[in-house]
Amino acid sequence: MPRLRRGRSIRGNYPSSVDHAINPPMTFKIEAVNVVKAFARTKPWRGDQIAKRHRLHNALCKAYGIHPTMRFGIGLGSFYDAKKGLIVLATTSVITQLHEFAHALNGSDEEYAVRWSLNMFREHFPLSFSRLRFEGHLALKPPIKSKKKEDRHDS
Repeated sequence: MPRLRRGRSIRGNYPSSVDHAINPPMTFKIEAVNVVKAFARTKPWRGDQIAKRHRLHNALCKAYGIHPTMRFGIGLGSFYDAKKGLIVLATTSVITQLHEFAHALNGSDEEYAVRWSLNMFREHFPLSFSRLRFEGHLALKPPIKSKKKEDRHDS
């Protein structure tokens, strides 16, 4: 079973691999597709990321006719609290935001949330998706390459 930091197990019906999560591809409500397509055009990793994530959240809520609140909470991890109708995000990860929003749509079904978020991300951010590496169903950023040039020494 995959583990989180501090040795806590990840529980739920998670897909066993990324292939299981993205195949067959999912279909989405057209309003949601248009929302995420517009969000992708904003270059979500540039500028005020928090404001962009809130705009995405509000537009997805409108598209689906649901009203969970969303906030950022450092150190809490990312999760959806169904009793409070609250999405808490620890990072500005687009996949994580989509994943937790999928919980607001469909409850605690982890397979659905993973499939929904990875398929939506792959559809609208194909280059970024192609750069990810996976451990089971978990999407991980590739290591950041150093921009520092190595010193050259002429002999």
